[in-house]
Amino acid sequence: MPSGGLAYSLGYCYTKKAKSAVSQRWECDQRGSQKCRAIATTDLELTVMKSVTEHTHAADMFKGKT
Repeated sequence: MPSGGLAYSLGYCYTKKAKSAVSQRWECDQRGSQKCRAIATTDLELTVMKSVTEHTHAADMFKGKT
């Protein structure tokens, strides 16, 4: 996952929602439109510490590719 506001993992796009001194919280970018509750918590080096990966939609394989 990149250090910016967007991240891609296993075909899904995540948006960074919060950052603390030791971790970052990422939410699926289709949280609003698809009511997707998938989230990931990473440390500051972007190693996943916790993940809820049950998405309510298909992977976004086309996103982030030009």
